[in-house]
Amino acid sequence: MPLLGAPAASRRVPPGVFSFQSFGVEEGLTNLGVYGFAQDAEGYLWAGTEDGLYRYDGHRFQLWGQSLKSSVIWEIAASPTGGLWVGTDDGIFRLEGRELRPEEGLPRQRAAFLALGPDGKALAAQGNVLYGRDAKGPMEPVRNFPEPILAGWASRDLKSLLLMTETRLWRRLKGQWTALELPPTFHGTGGKLLQDRSGRIFLRDRKSLWRGDAWGAPWVDLSTNLPSNAYNTYAPAEDSAGRIWVGTSKGLVCFDGDSAWTLGESKGLPGGWASLAFLDREGNLWVTSEGIHKLKGRSLWTNFGPHQGLPSPSVWDIGHSVDGRVFACTDSGVAVLKGETWTVLPGTEGRTLLSGGGNGRDALWFGGSGKNEAFNTVFRLDLKTNRVEKISIKPCKTSNLILTITSAPEGGAYLGSRTDGVFQVSREKGGWKTEPLPFPNRQAEERVNALRKAQDGGLWAAGEHGLFFLENRTWTRVGREQGLLGTNCASLARDPRGHMWVSYLDAKGISRLDRVNGAWRVVESRTQPEALFKDSILSMGFDPKGVLWLGTSGGMKRWDGKALDVFNKSDGLISQDPMANGLAIEPDGGLWQGFANGISYFQPRTYQGPPPPPVAKIQDITDLQGEHPVDEVNPRIPYAARTLSFHFSGLSFLNESRMVHEVRLVGLENEWRETRVYEARYPALPAGSYRFEVRSRFAEGQPGPVAGFSFQILPPWWGTWWFRTLSALAAGGLVLLGFRRRTAHLHRRNAALEAMVATRTRALESSKRDLEKANLALEEASLVDPLTGLHNRRFLDLSLPSDALQAQRAFREHLDAGADPLLHKEDILLFLLDIDHFKTVNDTHGHLAGDQVLKQLSGILRANTRATDSLVRWGGEEFLLVARRTRRAGASAIANGLLEAIRAYTFVLSGGVEFQKTWSIGFTPLPVHPRFPEMADWQQALKLADQCLYAAKNTGRDRWVGALMPPEADAAPLEGMKTWDLDWAASKGLMDITSSEPGFRWPE
Repeated sequence: MPLLGAPAASRRVPPGVFSFQSFGVEEGLTNLGVYGFAQDAEGYLWAGTEDGLYRYDGHRFQLWGQSLKSSVIWEIAASPTGGLWVGTDDGIFRLEGRELRPEEGLPRQRAAFLALGPDGKALAAQGNVLYGRDAKGPMEPVRNFPEPILAGWASRDLKSLLLMTETRLWRRLKGQWTALELPPTFHGTGGKLLQDRSGRIFLRDRKSLWRGDAWGAPWVDLSTNLPSNAYNTYAPAEDSAGRIWVGTSKGLVCFDGDSAWTLGESKGLPGGWASLAFLDREGNLWVTSEGIHKLKGRSLWTNFGPHQGLPSPSVWDIGHSVDGRVFACTDSGVAVLKGETWTVLPGTEGRTLLSGGGNGRDALWFGGSGKNEAFNTVFRLDLKTNRVEKISIKPCKTSNLILTITSAPEGGAYLGSRTDGVFQVSREKGGWKTEPLPFPNRQAEERVNALRKAQDGGLWAAGEHGLFFLENRTWTRVGREQGLLGTNCASLARDPRGHMWVSYLDAKGISRLDRVNGAWRVVESRTQPEALFKDSILSMGFDPKGVLWLGTSGGMKRWDGKALDVFNKSDGLISQDPMANGLAIEPDGGLWQGFANGISYFQPRTYQGPPPPPVAKIQDITDLQGEHPVDEVNPRIPYAARTLSFHFSGLSFLNESRMVHEVRLVGLENEWRETRVYEARYPALPAGSYRFEVRSRFAEGQPGPVAGFSFQILPPWWGTWWFRTLSALAAGGLVLLGFRRRTAHLHRRNAALEAMVATRTRALESSKRDLEKANLALEEASLVDPLTGLHNRRFLDLSLPSDALQAQRAFREHLDAGADPLLHKEDILLFLLDIDHFKTVNDTHGHLAGDQVLKQLSGILRANTRATDSLVRWGGEEFLLVARRTRRAGASAIANGLLEAIRAYTFVLSGGVEFQKTWSIGFTPLPVHPRFPEMADWQQALKLADQCLYAAKNTGRDRWVGALMPPEADAAPLEGMKTWDLDWAASKGLMDITSSEPGFRWPE
């Protein structure tokens, strides 16, 4: 519903519960004691720990620069133009490639402060001395202080500098130094400081926090807002909204203007304590405690559920009155937000209330289902007296739910019902009367999904049989003949200009209505971008700037006319199933949405706009002879090393689960192909010039910039130009010599020549047969992966299209004959298998060991598949099993057999090292739809299997996930879609998702 009434002024919504993503050993962070955190110019995140420096690339943490005498990293400084320094007990080191080298001109002791500016500028404090430089070169002393320097802060350009000693705070501004006395009870030893964008200075020690509103202003003690002391002292952090975050042993304290609140375990902080807080350039808040935790959704969403006092998790409708009170309709009454908790509105307890409405100034109305009454009832809240009145709405039956409410003249209400259209409640002789307002050409049932007041005072009703407008107590029906895209209208929303928009349940898109020659009709429809409208629209609204919000089955979507932003549970929402028309937007752009398990609120103050596409980065490149630097220029790779692997990632930390990569190897494949894994492997490349390219995007967005690596595969010695030239010359010389000899003897030995010709003819025929055999062997070799002996992708491109067409024809013949094709062995089953944690084999034992594992895996596959099946080395550690002429009903048995086969196998490396491995499997049949075999081709089927593999990898590994389309599934929603979202298809009943794991749920 829209707001029950526009509030008198914008206000700050109290914090609810937040969602975090945690990083630890599983993500590569093997040491959970984190002391430093920074983001470099490229966008990588760096963590300083007790055992060294780690880099996070959006996919994994990797230990970086292991050449330190003292492995504890206390400080990290990153330059805005490139460069990274770290502070240790053994001094300050700079990062060069993967090596950490000591910085020249500095003592080999721990630094109290470290900062890097642009173009080689640097500052460091050790002991009583401040060191610095203005460009590249050794560090030199800048100033000696009478007391040891304990902490510091510098602006990004290093032009503004603060240094803390035991008793004073020093400032350098425009080359001039001044000093202030520290607060008398502040302990500078172990202290940290921050200057925010407005110039306020914050001082932090283990027990206290102080603020100076300007240089020289009195210190304000903020310590009473801290719930406890800090385990370790770190500098406060400032976010994009100007809020200050401070870690304590009982949570992370947020100072927002003059107020403060604690984000502790009850509000979602893992472990309930915090040390360091850090804001990256995308606005993500990172917190260190035991490991690293990221606040999901850029701090944009806060959530409320039963733990915050909601009487029921299901919230059907939400809005607020002019005086600022927020109301939520639930399965157990109306909830009112008071402070940070919700309480039930007296008189509504235990009632299922689905909707609310009213003018928000005098009264609010709430309705839903009846309870042991002859007729349904609604509740009216008098906002001046806070009295709740229960009103029977005869003739509306108890079974007829009230789905939507809006205000009517003279303090009354319009009620939209599930079966009987619209009712009007109005005053009559000190009481209330209810009368139906039947639609023209009334249907047997008239479900009303939404009611909205028009700008000129008329009433719009959206229902399952079209759209209706009430004016002077007369309805006008608007249908397809007036331009509607569908007939089942779902939501109504009025934009800031007063135009009314409608969404649909039976069509993709939204439409705007206006009067044309006195009659209502559609004057504009929007169906693009496809990603905005691909999911079912459940709620809709416009903020004061005209930004469109949609609550959909794919999450909350924000469209400003240029860029799309999508939010789901991984972005901080409490859930991903918004309630129909349970959306309300405030004048400041804040947004409330009810869900089946609570409420999510969008905080506009921290929103910086839709994120740019992620930047793809190639992390490492290896061939069969070793690694290549990612910045190497067009290396010439020997023919013997012609198998290449590329690891890459997308540098965005907003929602890694929505990250999609596109790769191609120009010179081998010109079309981009999607992947959700972070590696591409190209075995046995022919000689030639290539360029590997990768780009990243969010699932609904456009790809970002392309990262590339060009290289050449040198030909073998028998394929070089000089060998071919010499061979041609030698062959020509032999031919010429033979011609001369035959000519010389022509007249003397005719008979012998004829015999020679006959012999030569027989020899040529034999050579032709040998050549045909050689060509056949060469063709076979070009279709075989040289490492494993399995087929490669070229074989699949040649064989699978014809196999797929044959299976489709067989299915079609059975269907045309009235037979069930599933009873016959006509299916092709596609199994994608990916070795779990294969990277650890290469990292621990080397790439040669990885090749040994791959060879042994090919043996496992051969031993557990039929001779008629095809085994393909799909790329890297991925394999594809193509099982022909079988039944899809047996797919799970095949997958279980493959899981058990690798679990029972012991891998043995050279030198006797033994270990166990597992793999994850995704599968789907071909044809995909048993009743419409031509609907999907083999490439689409492979993409479905790849999505299943992704789900298996991201829900625990060592399992299979399969996608089977039920025969009764409607094919219409999937027609024309090149890529199917399995999670969406399953939610619509179009696909059955099965797994070896009981209780399997699709990953977020």
